[in-house]
Amino acid sequence: MSVVYRDAGHDLKRNSFQSAWGTVHLKSAQTPIRAIRGALILALAVIFSALSQVATAAVYITEVTNQGIPCFRIETPTATYLYDKAGAGFVSIVDRAGREWIGFRPLGSAVPDGRYGWYRGLPNMAVDQFGHPGYEGATTKTADPKGVPLETASVRSTNGDWDVSWDFFSTFARLTVHSTEGGFWFLYEGTPGGALDEADMCWRSDGFASSCADAWEGDVVNTSGMAAGTEWVAFADAEAERALVLIHPDDAIADTYFPLKAMTVFGFGRTTEPPLLTRVLRRLGLLPQYIGLLERLPEELVVSFAEGTDFRSIARHADRIATMALRPKEKPD
Repeated sequence: MSVVYRDAGHDLKRNSFQSAWGTVHLKSAQTPIRAIRGALILALAVIFSALSQVATAAVYITEVTNQGIPCFRIETPTATYLYDKAGAGFVSIVDRAGREWIGFRPLGSAVPDGRYGWYRGLPNMAVDQFGHPGYEGATTKTADPKGVPLETASVRSTNGDWDVSWDFFSTFARLTVHSTEGGFWFLYEGTPGGALDEADMCWRSDGFASSCADAWEGDVVNTSGMAAGTEWVAFADAEAERALVLIHPDDAIADTYFPLKAMTVFGFGRTTEPPLLTRVLRRLGLLPQYIGLLERLPEELVVSFAEGTDFRSIARHADRIATMALRPKEKPD
């Protein structure tokens, strides 16, 4: 590397010297002190550039075992995710303050029942089939190097016709469903801010808010003017001053929420009152007892944490994340 500096105010006998960054040439009249200072400035610029690249590459992926479950651990500046390789679902999502928003415990854990442990998870796509922590049968792989800073990290899970991928960025994670064995849903069954209580709030993209103690059902619509082309919900914890935001391309399919003792049960594409024909077929054993209403492929879900618990803050966050994460889709007739 050759660096050239000029100074018209001095006359030098020496016109170059060696530095740690290469040969610095002094043209006609330049003091060694000024040249050294210039070389140091250049070195600092190189260092700051390298540091900024590390700061941008803020995602790490490693392999860990949690509660006896082999997982990928994905660490970002805003959240740390533990992804069950065989279950293809999240055992844990922890925010940057260390608060747990899932709280999965495997079957047989020292908890009262499944509501305190093995029912929990995300995305919990298909009962007894796929996409739920604690399940078995999925194969999950990544092509990313372990334990080094990355701009993004990705994992892909397959089991039979089920095929999904997760992409992790510094401020959100995105699920893409490539193929399935049938209908599915996206569920959030967890613990806002560490525990479900009546102070927790559920915001919807139409601006409606309700206590997490109150059940509701109906297609989530978006009249907020934010995150156009999507529908979204947010589970806000006042103590954490933070909300878990779930963003999904808009559709005309039923969604539902109800509390189940110690955890949330929210679902895009879930209803407690399926059509009569579906109920009859289930009773005859011709359909699974629980099946999601989502069928569009590819389908996407985005998970992110918003700072603040008021609608304005959450809506702005959803708008920013949706712009980065989702491709526009037409709403079905």
